[in-house]
Amino acid sequence: MELKTINDYYEDIHKLWPRLPEKDIMRILNFGFKSLYLHNSYGGDTLIKDGDFLCYIGYLRNNSI
Repeated sequence: MELKTINDYYEDIHKLWPRLPEKDIMRILNFGFKSLYLHNSYGGDTLIKDGDFLCYIGYLRNNSI
């Protein structure tokens, strides 16, 4: 498994929004990844779904009580 960093996503974002400055793209990516990390570190679960792609981060439990 290859570990990706925020810099790996910059080119894809820049292709979608070429007029957006590099500094703003990096701020948005940093905020998103840090928010995801903090949410999960406090015990929250995250579900990311896009068409056929499904990503679940957290603990999947049958009975959470």
